[in-house]
Amino acid sequence: MMDYLYPRRMKFWKPGAVAPGEEVTLDEEEASTVLLAAMIPSKGQLPVHKHRNEFLYLVENHQVVIVVGQTGSGKTTQLPQYLFEAGWTSTTCMVACTQPRRVAAISVATRVAEEMSCEVGGLVGYSVRFDEKSSPMTGIKYLTDGMLFREALFDPLLSRYSVVMIDEAHERSLYTDLLLGLLKKIIKKRKDLRIIISSATMDAEAFKTYFTRDSNHLADSAILTVQGRMHPVDVFYLREETHDVVEEASSTIVKIHANEDSGDILVFLPGKDEIDRCIALLEGGAGAVLSKDRRRLFPLPLHAALPLEQQMRCFEATGKGVRKVIIATNIAETSVTIEGIVYVVDSGRVKQKIFNPQTGLDVLLLTSISQASAQQRAGRAGRLCPGKAYRLYTEDQYDSLLRNTIPEIQKCNPTNVILQLKALGIGNILAFDFMSQPATDSMARSLEFLHAIHALDSNSQLTMMGEVMSELPVEATLGRMLIASAEYHCGAEMCILAAMLSAGPVFVNVSGHLRGALDEAKRRLGVEQGDLVTLINIYRSYQKHDGKWCQRHFLSHKTLQKATRIHALFQKYMQRYGLSMIRSNSVIPVQKCIASGLFAQAALAQADGTYRSIRDNTVLHIHPSSVLFKRVPECVVFQNVLQTSKIWMRDVTVVDLEWLAEIAPKYYEFQRDYRNSTDYDELAKLIPRGFGKEAPESDGLTESRLAETRRLESPAIAKRPAAEELQEYSIELPVTHSITLKQHRKTISALSLDKSGARLAVGSHDYTLSLWDFGGMDHTLSPFRYLEPTEGCPLRFLQFSPASDWLLVGGGGTPVLLDRHGALVMEYAKGDPYLRDMRKTAGHVSAVTAGKWYGEDRFVTAGLDGTVRFWDAEKKNCETVLVVRPQGKTGGRSPGVTALAMMPDNTNLCVATADGSIRIYSTKGPWLHADSMVSDAHNGETSCLAIDSSGRYITSRGADDTLKLWDVRSFSKPIGVVNDLPNTNDETSCVFSPDQNLIATCVSARKGKSSGSVAFFDTVSLEAVTEPVCIGDSSAVSLLWPTVLNQLIVGCGDGNVQMLYDPQLSQKGAILPLSRSNVKKKESMMAFTVGGIQTPNALPLFKTLEGRSLKRIRIKMRKDPRSSSRPEMPVDGPGTGGRLGSSVTQSIMRNVLRDTRRDEDPREALLRYAERAEKDPKFVTPAYKETQPTTILDAELLEKEALAAEKKQKEEEAAAILTRKIQSK
Repeated sequence: MMDYLYPRRMKFWKPGAVAPGEEVTLDEEEASTVLLAAMIPSKGQLPVHKHRNEFLYLVENHQVVIVVGQTGSGKTTQLPQYLFEAGWTSTTCMVACTQPRRVAAISVATRVAEEMSCEVGGLVGYSVRFDEKSSPMTGIKYLTDGMLFREALFDPLLSRYSVVMIDEAHERSLYTDLLLGLLKKIIKKRKDLRIIISSATMDAEAFKTYFTRDSNHLADSAILTVQGRMHPVDVFYLREETHDVVEEASSTIVKIHANEDSGDILVFLPGKDEIDRCIALLEGGAGAVLSKDRRRLFPLPLHAALPLEQQMRCFEATGKGVRKVIIATNIAETSVTIEGIVYVVDSGRVKQKIFNPQTGLDVLLLTSISQASAQQRAGRAGRLCPGKAYRLYTEDQYDSLLRNTIPEIQKCNPTNVILQLKALGIGNILAFDFMSQPATDSMARSLEFLHAIHALDSNSQLTMMGEVMSELPVEATLGRMLIASAEYHCGAEMCILAAMLSAGPVFVNVSGHLRGALDEAKRRLGVEQGDLVTLINIYRSYQKHDGKWCQRHFLSHKTLQKATRIHALFQKYMQRYGLSMIRSNSVIPVQKCIASGLFAQAALAQADGTYRSIRDNTVLHIHPSSVLFKRVPECVVFQNVLQTSKIWMRDVTVVDLEWLAEIAPKYYEFQRDYRNSTDYDELAKLIPRGFGKEAPESDGLTESRLAETRRLESPAIAKRPAAEELQEYSIELPVTHSITLKQHRKTISALSLDKSGARLAVGSHDYTLSLWDFGGMDHTLSPFRYLEPTEGCPLRFLQFSPASDWLLVGGGGTPVLLDRHGALVMEYAKGDPYLRDMRKTAGHVSAVTAGKWYGEDRFVTAGLDGTVRFWDAEKKNCETVLVVRPQGKTGGRSPGVTALAMMPDNTNLCVATADGSIRIYSTKGPWLHADSMVSDAHNGETSCLAIDSSGRYITSRGADDTLKLWDVRSFSKPIGVVNDLPNTNDETSCVFSPDQNLIATCVSARKGKSSGSVAFFDTVSLEAVTEPVCIGDSSAVSLLWPTVLNQLIVGCGDGNVQMLYDPQLSQKGAILPLSRSNVKKKESMMAFTVGGIQTPNALPLFKTLEGRSLKRIRIKMRKDPRSSSRPEMPVDGPGTGGRLGSSVTQSIMRNVLRDTRRDEDPREALLRYAERAEKDPKFVTPAYKETQPTTILDAELLEKEALAAEKKQKEEEAAAILTRKIQSK
C-alpha cells in the first residue's frame, strides 16, 4: 500500500498545478462548505435549460438529433420533459428513453416523477426485466435498451413511441448497438419517428455518419452541443503504481474523511468481491476515524447483484454526523446522480464479460477502463458542487488507456443477438448494418451452438423451438432448458430454476467470523448434484418457511421474494407455449435437462483436482462459492466462469459423461477409450465436432500414427486403432548403428541435451561431468570439457534450462548452476540439518536426487530429506518448500524423494518417494496433502518418472523390476504393468518416444544371466514391439530419446555412453563426428628410421611371454592390476576420477587423525600417574602391593646430595647480598 503524507498532504499530484514528485497541500484546494440541501439545483439552473428551444427546433425538423453534453448538464432528466411539454406525447404515443442499466432507469424515472409531481407509473414510468411500472396515461418511459429491443419483437416499427432517446450511447452496450441498427431501418418506414442520441463523451460525427451513410438524406440529422459540467473537478493521480487497489481505496477514503471538508464519497471498484472487502476494511477499524467535524463513515455497496431496495438506499439522504461512502461498480458511472457526492475515488478497473470464441467461454475478466469512462467517473464529483477525483493510477497509466470503450458487441457472446435478429426477420445476420461489426469467429461459434440446440435448421433459418427461445426473457441456454423440460418431464423444476437464476445471488454477503457459519449453511442446504439443483431445493424449502428461516440460513429474503414473483411470470410463459409443469420424481431428469442447455460448457476432472473443458482442454477450477468446491465429481457442466488468477466455474452441476453425446449428437461424438484395461472399457471419451475446422485431438499420443487417417476421415474424429490392430504398423527404431563415448570410469547416472541437440552433458558416479559438442567433435570422440562440479559427490541429475544457457547439476547436498560451457554460476544454499522443520531451512540437508526447470529462470529440486524445493535461479536460498508427508502418520520422518517429473504446462509435478508411493502436487500449493497419491505404486523405490506430452499419462520405473503406466484421470491403479525388467540402479530411466507411441526403458545386466539392454513397449497395449536392444555386458542406466535428433543416448554402468542411431531416421548428433574423416599426415611430415630392416615380430607390440621364466611372468602379472586383482594404488596429487590423492590423505592423517602420543617421553608419561597409583588401588591392586620389594636407599649418596644442595643455597644467598651492596653504592 502507498504511504500517504497525511494529515496535511496526500500522495497525489494535480497535472498543470504541481509538477510530478511534489506534494499537493489539500488546504490549497477549493472545498465546498455548502449544505447538502442547497446542493440540489433547480430545473432552470441546469445547463441544458438554455438550449431548450434549439433542441425542440432540431427535433421538429430532423429525424435524428445527436446531443453532446458533458456530465451534469441534465440531458437524461430534462430532454424527455421538454418533449412532453412540447406535445410529443399523447394517449397513443410515448417518449422512450433507454438506459444501459436497470438501476439507472429506475432512479432516473423516480427523479423525473418527483420533478413532475406525479407517482412513478403515472405520467412517468419505467420498464426493466421482470419489473415494470407504467399505465395508459404514461407519457415518458425510461427502460433498459434490452427491454426496448424485446418490444421490437412484438412491435417491429415501435409504433407506441413518437420519440426514442438512446442515452449514454458512448458506452456502446450490446443492445444500444442493436437498437441503433434497428432504428436506422425503422426510420425509413416511419418518417414521423424521431431519434435522439445523447451522451457525455462520444464522437458525434461518427453517429451522424452512421445514420446518413448509404442514404441521400444528409440533412436529416443534426448535432446539438450543450454546455459543459456546472462545477469544476480537480483530478489527482498517484505518483507510483499501486498493486492493491482495494487497500489503496480504503486508505484514500479514510484520509479524505479525516482531512477534507464535508461531502459524500463515491468509490469505483471492479466488482462485488472488491466492494465487500473494502467495506470490511472500513468497518473493521479503518473507518473509525472521525472527520474534522466529528462525523463518522457510513459505507454502502452499490452493484447489480443487490436487491433493488438496497440499491435505492444509496440515493437516500443521511442524517447529521454521517459521511456517506458509496462503493460501487461501473453501475454508478452514468445517468445516476447521487446527491451530495463531492469526492470520487477511481480504481481504473472494471470487470467485463468477454467471450472467447476459441474456448467458447464467457469469461468475467478484470480489465482497465477507457479514458472516456475515466472522465465519466470524475464527472460524478461535479454534478452538484465543485469536487475532487482521486485516480488510483498514475497519469502515464491514464495516457496508455484506450480513448473510447470497445463496443460490447465485439466482446460478448452473440448467441442471443443472432437469435433475436432472426426473430425480427433478418435472415442474413452478417448483412445487418452494425455500427461495429462483431467478430466473425464469435458469430461462427454461436451459429454452431444454435444449430446444436435445434434453434436453427440446416439453412440457418429459425425453427419453431428457436422462435419460442427468442421470446423467452432469458439466455438461450436457459431457454433451451425450459423447452427441454417437456421432454424430461421436469417443467416445475426448470421454471423454479429460471426464476432463481434471474433473481440474483440467493446467499447474503457476510464477512469476518460469519463466513464459517455461511459455509456451514451452504453445506446443510447443498446437494451433491450441484449448485443449480441446490437452488431448486432452496426455493421449495422457502415456500414452507418465513423470513426468519432465511436469516438463520444466510439467505436473502428479498431475493427469494423476487424469485417468487418471477416464478409466476415464467409459469405464464410455460402455459402460453404449452409446456407442462410436471414435477419430476427423480433428480436425474433434472440433471439431464440442465445438461441439455449447458452441454457446450462441460468439463472433466483431472487427477490433480482441477478440470479441463472437454471441447478446448482449458484448465478450470470450481469456484469456492459452489457447494461442490470440496468435491471432485468426474464430469460437470457450468453456467458461467470468472477469471482472476485462475478460471473459476460457477453454478456447477454434476452430469454423466454419456449424457452429453445423447443430448447433443451434433456437438459431440461418442467414442470408447482405446486403453487395454477393464477400468477403461466403460469409460467414454467425448470429442467435439469442429466448426469449419478439425477438432483438437483428445490426446497427444496419436499425432504421427494417425496422420494418414486424418486426411481420409471427416473433420469430426480420427479414431486410434485398437490394440489388436497394432501389428499393422511397422515400428522403425533408430538402433541400426552406434558409437561409444568413453571418458568416465563409473556408472553414467545423468544425461542432458540442449534444445538444439548440439551439446550433450554427461554425469557419472565418479563425481565428474563431461560436455560433448557434436558440431566440434572429430573422429576421436572426445569431450571439450571435463570437470568436477560437486566435490566428492556422485552426480544424480543434469538438465539444461529451456533456453539452454544454463545447466542445473545435482548430486551433493546442494544444486549447482553452471553456464553451458561448464563455468560455475551459482552454488545454492545448503540447509541446516539441526532444524526439525524442513520448511525453515534455506536448502536441502541431504543428497539432491532430482531437479526440473519450470520456467526460464526457475527450477525445482527434490532430495532424500523428503522435501521438494522451488528456486529462483538468481537467488541463493530456495523460495518455497514442499515437505512430503509420511503415509498414514501425523509425524515422523519424511520419505526421501527419489524421482521427479513436471507436467508439460508446469501446473503440477509428480514425485516418487522411497516408501514406494507416487504423488501429484500443484506447483502453486497448498501442500498439506497431495492432490493425488498411490501409496503402493512400487514395492521399493521408484528410479524414474516420465510424463507424456499431453500430461495425461505417467510411466514409472521401479526397483521391483516393473514398468507401470498410469492415467492421471484415474490414478488409483496402473492401466498397464510390465514385469521382469531387472533394475539394480537408483537412476534406471524410462522415456516416451518423440511421437509418444512407444515407451523405452533401460534394463540392468544380471551377472552370468543377461546383459544390459533397452526395451521398447507400445503405449496402448504395453506389449513389447521388438526384442530388447543389447548395449553390452554392463547395465543400461540413463536414457534420452530427443525429438531433435531421433537418437537413443544410453548411459551405461561401465562409464561409457552409447549413442544408437539410424542414418535414414536420425539427424545430426552422432552422425556429425563420423562424417569427419581422419586427417592424413603429409609425407614431408613423416619420419623414417635409419638403419637395417627390422623384423615386425621383434617389436615390443608383438612380443609374447613364451620363453620367459615363470618367476618373471608372475612378477609382471603382479604389476598388472587387472591380472592380479590388486587394489588400486594411491593417486599422487590432489586426486582425480573421484579418488583422493596421496597429498590429501597425508593432510588428513596429519591434521585430523594425528596421534600426539608418539612425541611423548614414556618415562614422563608413567611418572604422571605415580601419585594416583599410590592412592587409587585400581591402578595397583592390593595383591601386587604385598609382593612389592622393600625400598632400600643409599644413605651416603643421600648425605652427599644434601650437602651439595646446602652449599648451593649458601652461594646463592652470598651472591644476592653482594648484588644489593653494589646497587646501594
